[in-house]
Amino acid sequence: MQNGNKKTKIQDGWHIVNGWNVYVEDGYAVRGVSRNGQLPLYLYTPARGGGMDRIDGIQFGALRGRMNRGTLVLK
Repeated sequence: MQNGNKKTKIQDGWHIVNGWNVYVEDGYAVRGVSRNGQLPLYLYTPARGGGMDRIDGIQFGALRGRMNRGTLVLK
């Protein structure tokens, strides 16, 4: 980068996003756990015809915004 700032890559492992524990691999959020830590949760996005479609992963930087907008849920 020109000004010497380095872009940091999110580390693999568990992170807290909007109060949810989310697991990150290679910069992508791939799954989470329920608030009590007992159940695995996966990422879903609303389908066009209704219902939900499971997605394999989403860039960690986009995760919080999509969760706030409701275009991504942990289920």
